[in-house]
Amino acid sequence: MQGFSAQEKQIFLRGVIEKITVATLDKQAHEVVINFKIPYVNDKFEWKNPRAKGQGYLLGDGQKEVSVDIDTSKKSPKLK
Repeated sequence: MQGFSAQEKQIFLRGVIEKITVATLDKQAHEVVINFKIPYVNDKFEWKNPRAKGQGYLLGDGQKEVSVDIDTSKKSPKLK
C-alpha cells in the first residue's frame, strides 16, 4: 500500500474492515479490536504444487478478529 494515496488507503480499509472497537482498560491502557469482513488474520496460502503454480492454491481458514493492547506508557503495542 506504499504507493496508495490517503484516499485509496481509506477505500481499501473500508472494504476489508467491518468495525473497530476501542475499550479503556485503565488510565494508560486500551484494547483495540479490529473485526474484518473476511478471515484475514492468520490465514494460510499454499500452492498445490509450488513447481506448477498453474495447478492452483489452497487458502486455509483464518480469523476475522485481531485484538491489540496499547499501553501509552510503553513504546510498542501487544497483539493478542
